[in-house]
Amino acid sequence: MKKQRIVLSLFCSFYLILSFADPSLNKEKKTTGINRTILFNLQGIYSYRDFTFKSVKFANYNSFQGHSNLYVLGANNLQIMKGLTGGLFIYRADMSLGSSVLIAPTPLIQTSQSIHNNSLFGHITKSIKRHLFVDFYGGYGQNKLNYLTLMAPHTPNQQVASANNHSNNWFVSLSALYSTIFRNFLFTGAFSVLHNEIKQNGFTYFFRPNLVSNTIAPLTNKSSYLFENAEIGYKLNRTLQPFINGGLIQVVQFSNSRPLITGTLVSTSPEFNLNQNGFQVGAGINFALKKVTLRLEQQYVQRANVYHSNLSIVSLKIAMD
Repeated sequence: MKKQRIVLSLFCSFYLILSFADPSLNKEKKTTGINRTILFNLQGIYSYRDFTFKSVKFANYNSFQGHSNLYVLGANNLQIMKGLTGGLFIYRADMSLGSSVLIAPTPLIQTSQSIHNNSLFGHITKSIKRHLFVDFYGGYGQNKLNYLTLMAPHTPNQQVASANNHSNNWFVSLSALYSTIFRNFLFTGAFSVLHNEIKQNGFTYFFRPNLVSNTIAPLTNKSSYLFENAEIGYKLNRTLQPFINGGLIQVVQFSNSRPLITGTLVSTSPEFNLNQNGFQVGAGINFALKKVTLRLEQQYVQRANVYHSNLSIVSLKIAMD
């Protein structure tokens, strides 16, 4: 029932958008006869996620539910030199959730929590062969966390505790991408390795009405993951391209300098806070009109049989020439 942590909600969910789209678009120019020189792509992404988690063992349980909003803005497909492109993005993620934890003999604990994340990240893509690419990602982010906790709520022994905290994180990833077109079908696949580290400051819970404080030690977390993703699209015409995609999430390594606090998260991406393997599936459609591409997508994420999430994504790309 312990929860672990990763920095980016967008890495798995938006990797298909940020990395897969550009190799495909380069190939699409050949099939449509459009050969204008694209300097770079302006890109914006918005997503809304709702999620639920519940783990039960005998009379004990741990559950949480909530939602998050993610905003991404940047430039992609920047030509650095022949065969080498890159992108630079900023993003903000806001998450709110409520949790309930009952582990005997500790009384019921209910927590309301909000997390606000601001990050900067970039990537470089190298063309190896006609269909094969290597991609390197890196980024840095800062988090602001707010907690409000009720212990033994609605009883004579009720205690209220509040706390604020900050953390920072960095991550790097290396991926191999394969993209090809067969008739009107577009296939893209990726195998990725991600390493993330976070350092969370120490903080203090203040309990009322007993005026008791509880100091929490700083946290250092190191984690690594494997991702296997694939997407298949079908080009109906120059404007419309529906697609389906899916992927696996595999936990490779976790290390924490102290136990995580039950009932709280330290990331805006809950499904990656779980020390369990999982999968995601999605579907959507691309609308392309001259220099503008709009991508609409719905994804479902599951980790073991305890966590479920629905993710709605809107991506807008404008080609600058």
